[in-house]
Amino acid sequence: MRILSLALSCLLLSASCGGSADPSELASSGMEALRSGDYPAAEASFENALTAIGGDTAHPQYKRAMMGAIEARVHTNVDRAQSDFLALHASLGAKVTDKDFQNIASKMGGAGKFEEATALLVAGLKAYEGSETLDRLGNSLRKQAESAGDTSTTSVLDGLGYVGD
Repeated sequence: MRILSLALSCLLLSASCGGSADPSELASSGMEALRSGDYPAAEASFENALTAIGGDTAHPQYKRAMMGAIEARVHTNVDRAQSDFLALHASLGAKVTDKDFQNIASKMGGAGKFEEATALLVAGLKAYEGSETLDRLGNSLRKQAESAGDTSTTSVLDGLGYVGD
């Protein structure tokens, strides 16, 4: 009886340590880590979700997991966040909306990553010409870059028509 109890305890312990392979649960864990500011843990959870999904870009959790991983990478590897976002847009097209561009670029701006944020703004403006969402983003990035004294970014944004107040 003790051996059976010990074996059952070991089995339960190993199952809890291994975590879930369900992409939805893994993405939810990633979102919790994002909210708590644990960006490396969030990135790992989203990567695990993407691994569980495989290459199925039509999977219902694919975009959620990719966007979460990208959001975490804004803080861990902004260059990869930028390239992954642009690759996601290239693969999913209009499923990546102007609000998605705004979401990631504004997080980059908030982290002081103005060059990368501006690159996403430019790509978003090409994909969603006339977007009010992206226009607000451009104005917001201009104010943030100006406050940070980033003249390189303000110059680029001036060229895009975001000349400030």
